[in-house]
Amino acid sequence: MNNNEIWREMQMKDDDVFISSTIKSGTTWLQQIVSQIIFEGEFKGNLSDTSIWIDNLREYNGEMVNEIISKQNHRRFFKTHSPANIVLKNKNKNAKYIFITRDFRDVVWSFYNHFNNLEYEIENSDENNSVEYKLKNSGSAYNFWKIVINNKYLFYEIKEYKKIWSYFNTVKSWLEEINNENVLILHFNQLKKDLRGNIVKISEFLGYNYDEELINKIYEKCTFEWMKRNCKRCVPAQFTNEPTNFINKGTNKRWENIFDNNDIIEYKILINEFFDEETINWIENGDFNIKKKMLKSNFYIYE
Repeated sequence: MNNNEIWREMQMKDDDVFISSTIKSGTTWLQQIVSQIIFEGEFKGNLSDTSIWIDNLREYNGEMVNEIISKQNHRRFFKTHSPANIVLKNKNKNAKYIFITRDFRDVVWSFYNHFNNLEYEIENSDENNSVEYKLKNSGSAYNFWKIVINNKYLFYEIKEYKKIWSYFNTVKSWLEEINNENVLILHFNQLKKDLRGNIVKISEFLGYNYDEELINKIYEKCTFEWMKRNCKRCVPAQFTNEPTNFINKGTNKRWENIFDNNDIIEYKILINEFFDEETINWIENGDFNIKKKMLKSNFYIYE
């Protein structure tokens, strides 16, 4: 359940940082990077207590969120999965926004592990026939994928953040902001390929000019291995009992040797309805800088 009104109501500061993403796309990784950049490699707190999920009502109501963030004296940095056209409704236009995404197939594969290690409320009253009930009882990542694909109509119906179903809307909305100087768009694969270089890129985007020694210090605390060893400090609050289940593998293409030709065709049909070939190449690989272009307009963006 999301509190979308917070984007109109909250008192943003000019130096606030908002980390947005499609789910299972490196959100926590990016939060860790930003935390170490802001605290010069000395952040020792728990991410979920400091960088809260700003518009989610799972842990806090709107009043509690405002109370928590009003007491933060450091440079504030928050998490959201909401589309850009919801997030950017605040009257303060000076905050910084970093968006990260990942190949849709990798997102689904990673979300299978996440979904089955976290208690999600089944929203349909006829729970045995609901999509979420079927996902919860899928039994394998591949079966999970097939349930998602067989219910692809939900990608057209969901207009705000809702688990996997807002993926395409969220990507499209942030790509529309590609020329906004306060928005930095990243890809999960970029972080994997050149973590140190992207730490420098993010640091400069946030207004810092750190020397090599400090960058190396930050880098050491942002590797997958460091986060795995220190997972209790990194994971969201709902995963503190089993933190290693959240920071799972961080690997891509686990679906590659499982998909048959029909699976590939079904996926291609779906993603081609939303994006052109060049954009799809970036979404799948993240190996070049996405440029502003006209995105396919047959997809409704939430207003």
